[in-house]
Amino acid sequence: MVPLHPGTRLAAQGGTPLWLPPPSVVRREPRPRNGHLRSDPAAAQQRPDAAPDRRALPVPLNGQSPPKVHRSASALLERSIAARDPIGKAEAVAFAARFVADYLSWDEDDPTRRAEVLRGYLTDPAAATLGWSGSGRQRADLVLAGRTMRTSDDVIVVEVTARVVVYHRIGPQTTSTEASSEPAPPPLTAVGPSCAPPPHAPDWQAGAAHWRQIAPPITRDHTGHLAVLVDNPPYSDDHH
Repeated sequence: MVPLHPGTRLAAQGGTPLWLPPPSVVRREPRPRNGHLRSDPAAAQQRPDAAPDRRALPVPLNGQSPPKVHRSASALLERSIAARDPIGKAEAVAFAARFVADYLSWDEDDPTRRAEVLRGYLTDPAAATLGWSGSGRQRADLVLAGRTMRTSDDVIVVEVTARVVVYHRIGPQTTSTEASSEPAPPPLTAVGPSCAPPPHAPDWQAGAAHWRQIAPPITRDHTGHLAVLVDNPPYSDDHH
């Protein structure tokens, strides 16, 4: 019988070669403490068999590095040439600033407007209601882009700080949206629609402003358009 020491080469029935890796290759799990394995997030990301971290962004900055992208094999094969173009820092910053301005703006008197707009930003349109409970009125009136972090070849995380104005209702709550006159056509230079409500409304009064900081990861969808990476949102839509 051949001793099973690390580095030993064996042959199974049929001639299939087997090899026990040397100690430098053997993966060792951390010793249990009080019956539980110690958690080491950095080591878990380095292990090839570790489950991918699929937590969603955008999220407020918390000092931790954002997760990397984990695309399925079919998603990688079906991507177009345009989807493989490198993302420039300037275009990622501009796109992230636009997204945050709409992500932090809403109006309960026009509840579907925000979801319709956010669908055009996200890799998963089903997450278009993320971040809002459906009540209240809020407007991001100033957006400042800051640091960027390239977490992989196809993802850039952009730190965005926004000044947000929260409104308080002073008039009766509307039960339905009244028909309005035909809206003016968008200008020829329009990039896309926005869900930011008007700064003034007869039934609302602006309150004190505050600053919010969001770090959306920017990638390209399968067609090559920029998009905010969201995948399996881990939190409910109860933010105000």
